[in-house]
Amino acid sequence: RIPDGRLDVVRRTGRHGEVLVEETATGRLRFNVPLFFRGEHLATVSGGGLLARPMSGTQLESLAASAGLDAAELRRAVAELNVGDRDTCYAAGQAIASLLVQLVAAVEHRLEAELQARRVQVLARVGQVVTDSLDLGRVMEVVVDSIGQVMEVKACLVGLVDDDGVLRNRASRGLGREFLALELVAGEGLAGAVL
Repeated sequence: RIPDGRLDVVRRTGRHGEVLVEETATGRLRFNVPLFFRGEHLATVSGGGLLARPMSGTQLESLAASAGLDAAELRRAVAELNVGDRDTCYAAGQAIASLLVQLVAAVEHRLEAELQARRVQVLARVGQVVTDSLDLGRVMEVVVDSIGQVMEVKACLVGLVDDDGVLRNRASRGLGREFLALELVAGEGLAGAVL
């Protein structure tokens, strides 16, 4: 319980990061449920309302009289009702959080399945070009395009070492001319050491 000068505030944090806050003096209840997708916070769903308070004896008698009901029966029925009580509101907030977490997980699974399907299509296309063409330049262009699609990169370069031991660009996407003109010699510099 955290006194803030006016209210007693009861705050609970759930296992999915949902925050449920009750202002005991006013009967207000608020919840915040964060939504994460692939580790990135996308949004927070918020809601709230007032907790239902038990009917007073006077209110119950008045309602029974206006509705033509037996006050004792109405009193028993109201005593069994828990709609709008604190535990129901907390359970509703946790259920909402759980559903949102499941929704995000379902979207993640769908996107992953779509990515896998796209990768299979790209690999099938590369395989088709490799078996259909003896043109190395054409094969390299298809490989570079495919790498960009499968790995979701902005730039890609495929180089081959020529007979003179120099690595030269054979196909590329998304790179400037000055980079494409580079020739790497084995043993010279860091890139040459790697080569």
